[in-house]
Amino acid sequence: MRTILYRRWAPAKSAVKIEFPPDIIHDIRAQSVRQHDRGYLFGCRQGQDVRISTAIRTPQSGDPRTLGVEPVGVYIIRARGEVFLTDADLEQVDRVSGGVALVIAGGRAGFFARETDGTMQAVRSHEEFLVATAATQAEALVARPLAPPPNLWKWALVATGLLGGPLAALAFLQPMLPPKPIELALRETNGQLVIQWDPRETAAPGSFLEVTEAEGRTVLPVAPGSSSATYSARSGDVEILLSTETRAGRVHWTSPRFSPPVPFVGATAEFRSPDQIQEDMAQLESQAAYLRQAIARRRAKVVQLSAEADKLLGPVQ
Repeated sequence: MRTILYRRWAPAKSAVKIEFPPDIIHDIRAQSVRQHDRGYLFGCRQGQDVRISTAIRTPQSGDPRTLGVEPVGVYIIRARGEVFLTDADLEQVDRVSGGVALVIAGGRAGFFARETDGTMQAVRSHEEFLVATAATQAEALVARPLAPPPNLWKWALVATGLLGGPLAALAFLQPMLPPKPIELALRETNGQLVIQWDPRETAAPGSFLEVTEAEGRTVLPVAPGSSSATYSARSGDVEILLSTETRAGRVHWTSPRFSPPVPFVGATAEFRSPDQIQEDMAQLESQAAYLRQAIARRRAKVVQLSAEADKLLGPVQ
């Protein structure tokens, strides 16, 4: 019998708890055929607990992967960008009753689920996580060892049994082990924050810096091979996160002093083609449209509740 280990997504702010096998993200990447693709999640649901077992881009009748399971949500995968839901993504989520959504954007991912009042937070997941790279390694060819003498077979079998179990368990659990965080160095010079890291950590493209303050969040791509960035904090409390495709590092800074806001220097933005810029603009426009619609729906709800309250209370004497 095969044992499947599940990871659990259960942030405190989410009413829904989700379990999923780590390989599900690798399967989704393998099925994707476009820069922005979608599909369906299958598994089982019990109350507010959802267990995902497989992902299928285009489900077909009679697919053996759907035996004994039901649609529990959808997945959305993008080559880059932020982890959020567009209006088109929400339309696909609505096709699955009570469904959840898994968004994978570059090296980060996050789940979205409906709240107790039926609404869904689409701008940002309650909890994002890093996506491990899914690179299948070819099995190396090993020369067949010479057979031991007959009187050594017993000891060879015992040694194999003692060593094979722990090594097999370690190989099986390796994908579940959290990656070692990226080491960041932070110092303050003349009111400027200087963030430094090993340039080997950002050798591959796709890295970015995320700076969170009370005023908001700033995200900036990091050029491959760069090793530092300088930032002038707008408040006295700053959270800095450096993320790559597979790892991340975090550092926190507090100071009673405040400095005027200036942009990042020292980290050169990567070149972006017109198609990439157009895609980013489309995502931002879709997100802005969703926010406008959400505000309109909330205003309409306030008007409706106010009218119902007037009916219940009657005219003011």
